[in-house]
Amino acid sequence: MKVALPWLNNEEFQLLAQEYNIVFENSPNNFNKLLTFLEKNNNIRFNIKIDTFNYEFDLEQLRYAKIVNPNIYIIITTYWPEDLELLKKLNIDFYLSSDYAADSFRNLEYLAALGVSDVYIVDDLCYQLDKVRKFCDKNSIQLRFILDEIPSRNKNADEDPKTPYFVPEVINELDQYIDVFEFTENDSKAKLRTLYKIWFEKQEWRENLRNLYPQLKMDIPNQSLISDFINYKMTCGYKCAYGSSCRKCNQFLEIANILYKKNIEYVPKKKEG
Repeated sequence: MKVALPWLNNEEFQLLAQEYNIVFENSPNNFNKLLTFLEKNNNIRFNIKIDTFNYEFDLEQLRYAKIVNPNIYIIITTYWPEDLELLKKLNIDFYLSSDYAADSFRNLEYLAALGVSDVYIVDDLCYQLDKVRKFCDKNSIQLRFILDEIPSRNKNADEDPKTPYFVPEVINELDQYIDVFEFTENDSKAKLRTLYKIWFEKQEWRENLRNLYPQLKMDIPNQSLISDFINYKMTCGYKCAYGSSCRKCNQFLEIANILYKKNIEYVPKKKEG
């Protein structure tokens, strides 16, 4: 299981992740400091987020970063075709920020054609993780996922039972499809440590999912939710949008609420080994 965390210059966090995210701000001497830092940690993958919209930065300089640390990846926050062409010319891996997450296979094809190394997904693709996994394997793309955000652009996602969401109890099943797990960029150090413990150490959350997903407006008592339903949802294909009479999302939420009101919890059977 691969995790990406912000680089916090903290020994504990350096033992938890396999990749680290850095937000680079273009100010005097900052790039030289970055080069020194990357050279010192040249065996670690760093995903460097560069905002080329709010300030000017000569991407040509990244050729030096690639020399001191071949494990750098650039996160693009604003889509400029000339920037992407330059990065390809420099043989520097790059991908678009989660603001450009793919919500369809057409989007995935477009991103693959751009030459990205990684992608984020939202909405319909979250119900087709098996097919998304095959696409990413075929195109040598890493699939990334932010665990504490609702992966949807739908205006009503925060109160729609059909909204794609996941729970810590299914993290091992989710790991079959996702290459890299992340948390929200601006989470505090304390929150990151708590989330890491919930998702990767305990792998359970016996409370309302509103406390795990701050965006939610509907109550989802996870302690009473049958988590096998989430496994089903990963590959259901969102058939309800194409005329299917499937109501599993509503039904399982109704069951969870009924069980919760009766003080009944659902405890998944622990897998052996």
